Amino acid sequence: MNLKNTVKSIVRSRGFDLIRYDPAFIRHRQEVRVGEIEIVFWIANLTGHKWYSGGKYFDHVESIELLKLIRPGMRVLEIGCNHGLFSCLMAKATGPAGSVVAVDCVAENVMISSANAYANRLSNLTVLQYAVTEWAEGKVQVDSGANGFVVSTPGMGDTEGSESISIDELSAKYGPFDLLKIDVEGYEACILRGAQQTLCSISALALEIHGGGAGLERYDSSPGEVVKLIKPYGFEGVCFNAADTSTRFRFTEVPLVKFDLELVPDSHRNVFLRKLASR
Repeated sequence: MNLKNTVKSIVRSRGFDLIRYDPAFIRHRQEVRVGEIEIVFWIANLTGHKWYSGGKYFDHVESIELLKLIRPGMRVLEIGCNHGLFSCLMAKATGPAGSVVAVDCVAENVMISSANAYANRLSNLTVLQYAVTEWAEGKVQVDSGANGFVVSTPGMGDTEGSESISIDELSAKYGPFDLLKIDVEGYEACILRGAQQTLCSISALALEIHGGGAGLERYDSSPGEVVKLIKPYGFEGVCFNAADTSTRFRFTEVPLVKFDLELVPDSHRNVFLRKLASR
């Protein structure tokens, strides 16, 4: 354990916590507009300020492509909701006849997402704390940072416990669902192996495929493995590299080697898919 984590452990063992302080940061609400969808969004901490302040996702290609998949009345399952920005946008887009179940493994993210749901009066948005895995295995350790992920190596940074569940189990308990959105920092293949029934029944899929040592390699996986897990279900759509959103490919035309070799290290691809039968 390095010095930073040692200090944190000592402080927390006495009932306190360490919080990074920035005198220039003030918690605030920000208006967000993507196309015709408008929400207010709570910038709750420094991470939220870094990622979401200044309109990064206003009419961003990721937000636009995601909302193209949404139809009024849709039932959406989102795995890895972070602070709930996309959760709120999707809940607004589905309308009162639709619903969104948003899941995150980090307690603070669940609290912030719930606050954003309340701020927008979104009674059709439910936020849950689970670590989504291949199958339920009791509590698992997750990184407690804002971009929380299932910890593959014991003693790796700051962690907290989170109850585990699979996507198929979530579907049985809260579904069925029409659209599945996944952003899990490299854990994609692991949770997709526990989503086979859900992949059969959904009509649309939005997925971030994370490359590099901070992504799929952390779990001995690869982008090609993720593609192999979803290709048999008849999806078609677009994919692009987050580092170059202007270059797009048709998902069905991309060789697996292209996902593995041309993925920018420690970057990710965005994939937005719809089943051919539902177009």
